[in-house]
Amino acid sequence: MKLFLKGVVIGIGKIIPGISGGFLAIMLNVYEEALNRMVNPFKKDNFWFLFLLGSGILLSILAGSNIIIYLLNNYYLPIMLLFIGMIIGGLYELKNKIGSFKISFFTIGLISLFLTYFGQNRITDITFIGLFLVGIVEAVTIVVPGVSGTAFLMILGYYYPLMNAISEISLLYNIVNNLYILWPFTIGLIVGIYTFTYIMSYLIKRYHDNVYSFILGISISSILLLFLETFTYNYSLLQIIISIFLLVTGYIISKKCI
Repeated sequence: MKLFLKGVVIGIGKIIPGISGGFLAIMLNVYEEALNRMVNPFKKDNFWFLFLLGSGILLSILAGSNIIIYLLNNYYLPIMLLFIGMIIGGLYELKNKIGSFKISFFTIGLISLFLTYFGQNRITDITFIGLFLVGIVEAVTIVVPGVSGTAFLMILGYYYPLMNAISEISLLYNIVNNLYILWPFTIGLIVGIYTFTYIMSYLIKRYHDNVYSFILGISISSILLLFLETFTYNYSLLQIIISIFLLVTGYIISKKCI
């Protein structure tokens, strides 16, 4: 039951833009064990561990998606700055994991997301291949601690289509369209998790500081891009003041929790 509840907490982090589910897994002391067990998921003990953790994650995603969409639709700026403050607060913990800072890998991580952002076209049509690839990207962000999958989805323009499909999965009148969106994404997610678990485990063991320097660069660039996304609209002075307060609040919460 305790493992299931930890999964619920991690799942909540997965649907909030800017929050890393991997960070929460580290905080709850399940990240390394989950990574090691995913290398051999069909062993009885490993399967039960991953089933309980995964069930909690899935339940919180399904139950919380409507709430998050409502908040973003009605209180976009304050909610986004709260989330951005949370991810900023987690950067210090991520930096502490780097024994010898590698500036070259940090720079590659910093610019790679910017190149992806400015070099891609926002989706107008949802395609099977596009959703499959986004599922793989999401898998990478699950396996790699410190990288927010929802931040990536927002930057790439896939966040709202996926969240709407998840929130409406029980509605029979739109089930075909929702399954069309979720099915290729889920396939990409499974393939990506199974593949990158091995890759991440190997890279951390062999090139620990290089990997975490790269992750730190990606994390900082995702924050900058989320700021760009958030301030593309006009806001009142009161909204901005409240949002800045929530930015600081998010930072404090993240520092104390992570």
